[in-house]
Amino acid sequence: MDFAPILKRLDAYERLTRLDKPIGTLLLLWPTLWAVWLASNGRPAAYILIVFVVGTLLLRSQQTLGSYPDKLTERLEFWAAETPTTTFFAQRDVNGDWRTITYEQALEFARRIGQSLLERGLDAERPVAILSDNGIDHALIALGAMHVGVPVAPVSPAYSLMSKDFAKLRHIFELVRPGLVYAADPARFGPALEAVGAAATPVAELLGITIRGVGAGASSPASSGRARPTGST
Repeated sequence: MDFAPILKRLDAYERLTRLDKPIGTLLLLWPTLWAVWLASNGRPAAYILIVFVVGTLLLRSQQTLGSYPDKLTERLEFWAAETPTTTFFAQRDVNGDWRTITYEQALEFARRIGQSLLERGLDAERPVAILSDNGIDHALIALGAMHVGVPVAPVSPAYSLMSKDFAKLRHIFELVRPGLVYAADPARFGPALEAVGAAATPVAELLGITIRGVGAGASSPASSGRARPTGST
């Protein structure tokens, strides 16, 4: 008996159901099996298992995954070229006015911050730790680090502002061993920084610019009055 036609059809079926690339099936299968296991108190019926396992194959999309960016900042580069003046970040300042960053500015700042991190010797073994609430400078440092492949470890502000002994923060720093620490407000995060023996690096220093009211020299340029980062020092 000639099995070649049968094997050819089986091969075609394997490629059709993408059994040769099972990652999608496995991503769907594992949580499904967990749910079945928990719902049955660890003793699922055989037919239930068969139905759900076969279902993970039948419900898979047959479309091949298209191209996708290797890193998040590739999309930033795309939108900086397509819509450079569109607002990417917006945040109220202490006076209640809007501070904005466009896609073009965000890419420029991310590149400058990334270069500064590399010049400081940061890498996978010496990541960036961020002690900050959500904010524009927080986002720019994260983007800059990701742009050059430096890991970022944002730490929950509660570990710095609500803790009395900073035990969790110390544990995080012992595990991460950051090569650079950013704090949105070094005075507010001062006790936490002291507890881990770290000093905060201002975003302005990473950008290589002088911020209004900080140090000597001219103020940093701003678009619409508030488009450039106002790094904390």
